[in-house]
Amino acid sequence: MSDIQGTFLSELKVNIDSGDLMKAKALLAEFADHSDGVRHWILRQLLEAPSAVAIPLLAHLIRGFPQLLVGDLHAGTVLENHLRRETLDLSRALTTQSHDEKLITLSHLHQVTGLAFVDVIQKELPGNRDLSGKLAMIESLAAVPNREAIAVLEPCLAQNHPVLREAAQRALRDMGTEASLDRLCDALGRDSRSDEQVHLHLRHALDRMSVENLNRLLDSKRAELRVGAKDRLRARGDREVLTALFRNLRRQDRPDLQVHTLNLLGEIGAGDALGPIRELLYADPTDPNVRFAAYEAIANLPFKSQAHALAAGLEDADESVRVAALRAIDRHLDERLLEGIRNILSTYTKETLQLMRLLIASDCDNLFGQLIADPIFRRFATSFLATKAHPETRTRFLELLRQRGETDLVAAIRPQARETETGPLVFVVDDSPVILGIYRRYLHELGIRLKVFDRAAKMLDAMRDLTPDLIFTDLNMPETTGIELARTVREQQGPDRLPMVLVTTQDEEADHRDASQAGINKIILKPFSADMLQKVIEELCS
Repeated sequence: MSDIQGTFLSELKVNIDSGDLMKAKALLAEFADHSDGVRHWILRQLLEAPSAVAIPLLAHLIRGFPQLLVGDLHAGTVLENHLRRETLDLSRALTTQSHDEKLITLSHLHQVTGLAFVDVIQKELPGNRDLSGKLAMIESLAAVPNREAIAVLEPCLAQNHPVLREAAQRALRDMGTEASLDRLCDALGRDSRSDEQVHLHLRHALDRMSVENLNRLLDSKRAELRVGAKDRLRARGDREVLTALFRNLRRQDRPDLQVHTLNLLGEIGAGDALGPIRELLYADPTDPNVRFAAYEAIANLPFKSQAHALAAGLEDADESVRVAALRAIDRHLDERLLEGIRNILSTYTKETLQLMRLLIASDCDNLFGQLIADPIFRRFATSFLATKAHPETRTRFLELLRQRGETDLVAAIRPQARETETGPLVFVVDDSPVILGIYRRYLHELGIRLKVFDRAAKMLDAMRDLTPDLIFTDLNMPETTGIELARTVREQQGPDRLPMVLVTTQDEEADHRDASQAGINKIILKPFSADMLQKVIEELCS
């Protein structure tokens, strides 16, 4: 050993024995330049040193020389030896370390303690007065994605200190499990800045998820997670996604999952989804929302054969399902379907009148154009468009008739047209055009003034110039949720100024709780009726 090495080792030992961490760290900066024998001697000295001194020096060494973590005796094994000691004072050992060194120490503690790591952190965290130490402990829990670690992080979400609060959010994000993200959603609603941060974390976590895990989230009890998963699965839309979605359709025990899956398949528009959707309908699902979503999806699928199978939807007991089936028929109209509709309309019955009313109110342009020459339909359409149709529907079909040269029919309709909407102004936002059409028809018949929107952003833009008396919002929409929309409206309009109603197929306790906290006044479930809407409007707009 040279004189220089001897002086180095003597000085280092003095600093270790005296606990002078600053000088010891300065000497250890030359650690890698020495021989294996010298490095081994240094590690022996640290093994025998008090833990309060050895732990920060070893973490410092590991941080500076990760390539030296090899062999039977290295900095990591020595550090873990100290961390196993019953006399360990973790908080004290962490106090003198940098943030990165704290994380290294806690990582090795996790290796030593295993499942007991969460218990150690739970014990140490509350009494630790070192902000950096608390921060490192919170961040270290990201490596333990179990319910116990989530439970320790949960109270941290309510911390007044923003650094600790956001550290807990990041830890839950990095766990990346449904349970951790569900708890992260609990942090929403604090304020707009915090909500924005939480949404960034959610997006980050969802962007890293596999198709399998995203598909699981379609069945989540939290709207934010369902919508986020749907957005990412829709964006991929590949064979792996479709395979997972087709499996979902066989889950008769999970109708909500089937509804979300059908919505996605319709939005993706893959033609080979028709077979699995038809199999679902053949199984005769009891939930009308599933049947509705199936026909709505079919309307968006490209196919050219076996469209006649859609006619079965016209006999469904639920009106909204019949409307969705009509829209699908209109989209895929062929000679067999058209002949079937003509046969139904050949006799003037109560069911015939109902079908014609739904056909026109649902904006079925193709069917209207093919049927307008039939005497029964022509008489009904003239009367309905003149006296009962929504103004937008009337305008739509008058233009179609003009294009077809039906000037006499246009003249017969226009003189009788009258507006009857004098009630409160209602805004409706829903991404389903079929549902928006049902709202439009029901509320028009009730004399309610109405504006409909297929995206929440469009409604918020409209509210810059016009404030409604009531808002109906869907829960699960692309890019956002009805709950998040409610938070935005409350922030802009005030907490009690504008009544809001959440309309959903989903009857989840978590959604109800989040909706109430966001300022939703009432929740109604799909399928809804005109009577249900009337009661809600009378209750909230009186």
